[in-house]
Amino acid sequence: MFYKTFLLISIADIKHFTNFDGEVFAMPIKANIKDVARQAGVSISLVSKVLNAPKRADGSPDCGVRKETAARIFDAVDRLGYRPNRAAASLRRGSKSRIGVIIPDISNCFFADMARGIENIAYDEGYTVLFGSSDENPRKLGELADFFVSDGVDGLIITPCCDCEEHIRRTIKSGTPVVLTTRDIPEINGVGRVIPDSVKGVSLALDHLMQCGYSRVEMVSLDLRFSNITDRERLYTEYMAAKDLPSRIHHCSHRHKEQDAFFILEDVVRRGVQALFFPSATLPLIFLHECVRQGIRVPEQIALIGFDGGDTFSITNPPLSQVYYPREESAQEPFKMLQAIIEAGTVPPAVVLEPALEVAASTCGSRPAASTCGSRSAEASGVNRAGTAAEEERTALIAASLQQARHAIDEAMALASDGFAASAADAYPSVQPASASESVQSAGAATPGRD
Repeated sequence: MFYKTFLLISIADIKHFTNFDGEVFAMPIKANIKDVARQAGVSISLVSKVLNAPKRADGSPDCGVRKETAARIFDAVDRLGYRPNRAAASLRRGSKSRIGVIIPDISNCFFADMARGIENIAYDEGYTVLFGSSDENPRKLGELADFFVSDGVDGLIITPCCDCEEHIRRTIKSGTPVVLTTRDIPEINGVGRVIPDSVKGVSLALDHLMQCGYSRVEMVSLDLRFSNITDRERLYTEYMAAKDLPSRIHHCSHRHKEQDAFFILEDVVRRGVQALFFPSATLPLIFLHECVRQGIRVPEQIALIGFDGGDTFSITNPPLSQVYYPREESAQEPFKMLQAIIEAGTVPPAVVLEPALEVAASTCGSRPAASTCGSRSAEASGVNRAGTAAEEERTALIAASLQQARHAIDEAMALASDGFAASAADAYPSVQPASASESVQSAGAATPGRD
């Protein structure tokens, strides 16, 4: 029996993949219900009855099958990584190929843009996309992955959350191709990877702050241990140490970011910190809102710079400086890699996304007093002067546009009044209406309380 089981798993259920470096690794083919029945030594109908039965409070199936038999079936399911295939059960509905995308939060501007980009590219390639948000909950991520796999998706693009390793390993064991994006889990093999270049990203942000004359820079991070967050924390500390400057990292609770922002901001402003560096997109928005609430001027009293805020960062007041990764590549590269694994059975080398810097008023909007933020470079001063001139020009254009709009409204009202007067004269020739201007003056004089 042992040898039969070994042959079943190693020959019938293993598919070999190679990456572009020539390495060979095994990825199991998806097990089916026949495999489970054979492994458990029962009939296919009994497996179906147990798996589709409602669950009791203790998690056991309520189907009249002996506990020992049900346990043997569940053990076979776990060993083979079997997931019921709803798509096969409905004859695959005659639909297109499908992929699943699991991201932390669809409302996050970065992940929302990435998800929409993947959907657009996938549609052009003949794929339908199923989406889910993990909410940084490993159990929810696992449930979404199980659902997508059982629904017959051809592959998954996943942004991992903390403590989700076993769920992703189970997905890989089911034979479903997986691409990790934005965050990495280095110890997991057999997956594609699309990872941002955090080394260059952190350097871009901190170099910019130094060039603007900020030397007292502290970091505000999250208490979640994502690979990209921990990498940026480490790189910030190393950068400041190399410059022989003090460093300090504040951590916000994932569930109480707004409350933490109040106390952190109050503390850093009191101690004369010149700039705050954030490793994500949500925190800068929360801290900017708190600055407005507390009457703290940005960047005069504190400068702010973050990561991957997208267009949202450009419509805040003031607009926020950011390091960003091109949206098109952030969507295109994970899909291309997943497509390669699905179609060719090869796992390409990891793709590293190159960052860029977008400078806005939250770091260079106005020159702070020397006593607050130290001296600025001549280059930074030039940026500030250019920014001020641009603001003045924009204000003048808006004022001119408003003036033109007022004239257009006045002319329209005059034409409407004259047209009404002409119509009244035709209908009542014995009545001689006043001109439009006289009507307005008379109405004003007859109105009580008018000066």
